[in-house]
Amino acid sequence: MDRMGRQASRGRRAERLRRSIADGDFASASRLLDKCAHRGPGRGGGPAGAKPAVHLAEACGGAEVVVETPGGPVRCWRVLRTLGEVCEQGVGIAREYSAVLRGARQRFDDDEALRSSAGLCRLADEGPETALFLAAAARSAGEGVFLLGAMRHTDGQFHLAQHLAFDVSQEPAVLEAFVARLDESSVVVSYGTRVPDWTVVRRRAAVRGVEIPRRRGPGHVGLRREARKRWRGDVPDFRLETLERWLLARRRTARMARVGVRRAYERFLSTGDAREMPDVLYHNAMDLLSTAQITVAILTGSGPLAD
Repeated sequence: MDRMGRQASRGRRAERLRRSIADGDFASASRLLDKCAHRGPGRGGGPAGAKPAVHLAEACGGAEVVVETPGGPVRCWRVLRTLGEVCEQGVGIAREYSAVLRGARQRFDDDEALRSSAGLCRLADEGPETALFLAAAARSAGEGVFLLGAMRHTDGQFHLAQHLAFDVSQEPAVLEAFVARLDESSVVVSYGTRVPDWTVVRRRAAVRGVEIPRRRGPGHVGLRREARKRWRGDVPDFRLETLERWLLARRRTARMARVGVRRAYERFLSTGDAREMPDVLYHNAMDLLSTAQITVAILTGSGPLAD
């Protein structure tokens, strides 16, 4: 087979793979990937001895779920766990957060920055269970949300729900699954480098026709804005990773950088191989952990540590 023929053959296989993943037919996707993995050099496949693809269930656990959206039922992948299952700090952080929130309101009379935030006031008045922490991942700046992590404090622990689109057409399901959790929350807490993740979600929901109920709509705590009010001039910048270093004495030296999350997801879309997706989900969970810790730092008046 000449070069053009091999390219056409690879293109057909790639299209069949995309369709299998979009249809949730992982068995067919696995056969396609295994077939390519065992082709030798020069036969149109990957290198000899290449590892077979790893599926989401094997890589990340969780399960495929069907979500009702304005356009009909749409599938996505869901992973449920506690923060303590993700990192050993999770249990202690949940205890600290609960203790701080239950006694937070007494600080507000002496702190103008706290009193001026309607979201923080609502959070302190209604207790630790009222907040829904949000962390989003998008294919580009604010476009095409493919992963939404939501975290709530209940029964003494932080519980995470992560919804992942294993095809770009599944964004409505990811958005709708998050919106369904708003009924139990009166405050959304999110970060975001350019705009809060909550703003990204609302914009993408409008594009996708996913309705966010306006009756008793949740308040919002934009942590980047609150951090700038409190620590302007005390830290170099207000990227989440910077605040992790200066406020929480933590550096993200492992797993992957934020831009690496997008690249890993694009590789997953093109190959169906989910071996990098645990790192993507871990990164999202660390964003949620940090939003909770920064909320505690703001409510307790903590200052930055030495770099």
